Amino acid sequence: MNLLNLLNRTKRHLNRHSALVVLLLATVTLVSTMCGAGLAHAELIDDWTLKSLFNWFTAALYMAAQAIFLNFDPHPSKNASWWIGIARVAAVLLVAFVAAKAIGFLFKDSFTRLKLALWRKQTILVCGLGRIGIELVEEFSKKGQLVVVIELDTKRNWTRTAEKLGAVVFEGDATDAETLSEFLEHPPQQIYVVTGNDHVNLAVLANIQAAWPTVKPHKLDTVTQCYVHIENDGLNFSLNRQLFSVTSSKRNDAYGASLIVQLFNISHETASELIIDRLTALRPQGQDEVALYFVFGAGQMGLAMIKELTLFAHFENAKRARILVLTENAKEKCDEALLRWGRLSPTWVHGSLNDLKFDGACDVWSSHSARPAPEFQVDDEKAVEYAANVHFCEFSEAAISLNETECLVRLATEANVRPVVLLCYDEDEVNFRLASELHSELQEHHGINVDLTRVQSLPGYKPERYARHSDFSLPIFVFLPRNRPLRSLLAHADEKYPMQVFGKVSEGLSRARDQVVDEIAIDIGWGYAKSVKPELTREQYIQTVWDKAPQWERNSNLFAAEHALIKIQILGYRFVRGINPNVKTYPWTNLAIIDRARLGLIEHNRWMAERLLLGWKYGPRSEQPPARDSMTSWADLPAGEVSKDFDQIQAVFQFFVQHRYSLEELE
Repeated sequence: MNLLNLLNRTKRHLNRHSALVVLLLATVTLVSTMCGAGLAHAELIDDWTLKSLFNWFTAALYMAAQAIFLNFDPHPSKNASWWIGIARVAAVLLVAFVAAKAIGFLFKDSFTRLKLALWRKQTILVCGLGRIGIELVEEFSKKGQLVVVIELDTKRNWTRTAEKLGAVVFEGDATDAETLSEFLEHPPQQIYVVTGNDHVNLAVLANIQAAWPTVKPHKLDTVTQCYVHIENDGLNFSLNRQLFSVTSSKRNDAYGASLIVQLFNISHETASELIIDRLTALRPQGQDEVALYFVFGAGQMGLAMIKELTLFAHFENAKRARILVLTENAKEKCDEALLRWGRLSPTWVHGSLNDLKFDGACDVWSSHSARPAPEFQVDDEKAVEYAANVHFCEFSEAAISLNETECLVRLATEANVRPVVLLCYDEDEVNFRLASELHSELQEHHGINVDLTRVQSLPGYKPERYARHSDFSLPIFVFLPRNRPLRSLLAHADEKYPMQVFGKVSEGLSRARDQVVDEIAIDIGWGYAKSVKPELTREQYIQTVWDKAPQWERNSNLFAAEHALIKIQILGYRFVRGINPNVKTYPWTNLAIIDRARLGLIEHNRWMAERLLLGWKYGPRSEQPPARDSMTSWADLPAGEVSKDFDQIQAVFQFFVQHRYSLEELE
């Protein structure tokens, strides 16, 4: 492996400096030939005149020129043998190097296909080389895996970057069935369809599925994971309802298939990963505390963040989250969000931040002090009618004013508020500029995000100048999906309160590729099914219930499984991905009654938010339209519904114990 890496590095180095290599070899060939030919010819000259000197020089020059074309055969000479030998070696290397470059240029695709045919390991196939594709190339290349890219336009800047990383880039149309079939002759380990266009991605997926029955199984007999990016949230949801998707490698054996298709939306995956892994540490913990999220931008990422916060931001404070969306055309963006999720929130739209305030009564789930649109209201005091307190406010992305910053500080510093700023515009430049402006204004004008210990160590420190400063942090998260160098630079900032970045493709995809979450989701469903039919085995449940369940129902279990990673943190632990037989897990029986009740309450609120976004409402049980009497506050729940929440959490802990996954105590 070390020798192979050395050869690859040498090849890349030679490719980058081809012109220098050719010039160097040509120079060595010419100089050595002239020296050798000159010495050999000098032995034949008895009288050095101007004419003979001219003949000597031109003869040596002529022979040197011939050497470039491997046509150099001077008279043998004892004095010139070393020079002639060097000249011959350099000439051969020069011609061989130029010939290799020319042949490589003319027959590049053929040689690449030969390389793939001889490659004994499975490959990673990436269809499309945009911002997602290039990060996938970087991720897998660093792991030493061979990445094959099909790109329609190889003149893009990403092509050269991918090739430098060691990827094999083919110019071609992945929607052409014949072109794509060439790359499926030996099944890849993973396939990523990320062209940047939903309809093109679906056409590629259709070709993959059509060609797959003819694909020869790989000798390693492994399953091929196929990840297809669908940007449109509505299209993603509709396709998931109709597309048969295997979620477990164990199920694969039962069906004899070798292809698993997984649709994903990078915006939603990134938002949920951020909430689970990073925002949970900043959550409100006391009963009187409430979460406040400032979401800048309501484009693709902004709307995804609103939805995922509504689904996952449920903590031990047992309150609705406050979400303030700052965007241009606030009324239009509010209408767009409520058109998608009618029971998301009451309609709150503000022209400016000056008079904006959150009503504390609305934080409580049982409150009816604010209500959604009339068509989503339920005339029963027990009904929970909406999922989150989402306010939309007019804001220009051109700049953030001192007055707007002051209003944000006023909202963020209210008693018992745990605030977080999320810059979620779809453009990196806008996010970074606004984050920098806000960060500077918070430090300079409000004493927020200032490292006082560093300030006090400065020469000429004057305490009165910093009297208004306090050790208060307003976390700022910046979405930088495309600017990888800037993201890396900010990630290593040496500050106590740095701007924190997110948007790395691998972070978002870690959720889509998390098989542990899939298995927990199946166990949650299986646990509920066994309460009705105790003799049901896990495999029977998968084949008879899970496979036939509607997509929203499978999604519900997946959301619950993902939120279990938050519940673990609430208990003071961190779930470690990976099996460690030497670490004792945390069994359900060790959990105190008060903690069980707390997690049950959190799970109920999460479940209500999820179903409210799906359009469910409070009322007698009904499938069309969907209604349940459990769409009410925890205090009004029937006893049987409370036990369902406990059973679900118990299934999660049993999964950890059974599979020996470890839980590490958080500091």
